[in-house]
Amino acid sequence: MSRLFVACFLGVMIVTQSFCTGAEPLAGDDEVAIRKKLSMRNEAWTREDVAELADGFTPNADYVDSAGNYYAGRKNLKRMYESLFSSGNFRNAKIEQDVTRIRMLTSDTALIDATWSYKLEGSDVDPKSGSSFLVMQKTSGEWKIAALRVAAGSTEE
Repeated sequence: MSRLFVACFLGVMIVTQSFCTGAEPLAGDDEVAIRKKLSMRNEAWTREDVAELADGFTPNADYVDSAGNYYAGRKNLKRMYESLFSSGNFRNAKIEQDVTRIRMLTSDTALIDATWSYKLEGSDVDPKSGSSFLVMQKTSGEWKIAALRVAAGSTEE
């Protein structure tokens, strides 16, 4: 009788588990989605697509750049990108960002560590590199940047 109870209990647990996992993606699926979102961000940077870059942030996101400048809110971030690209300083710049770690804090919040580098094509300016630290939040099934901190690193090996 106790074996039958255990078998039934395990069966119910397996069935319940299979229904429940369909409601919330696995952390692995979230990691893939986050990496894809950041890859798309790199492509938007290369295209100087201000709208896509700004849309990648939550409405109340904040950002501290490598010079220590602070920007709050998606609208201000959009203005910052418009100014950055209109200056022409980043014309033909290709940025590369490599995610080094993703830590799921909750099912809809992730902490991301990344390294970045960029080179201005056709320029004698040395490549720049550093680290990025992001907090991303999933809302309505989409990952967006809630906070971004950028630190510049040395170009010397």
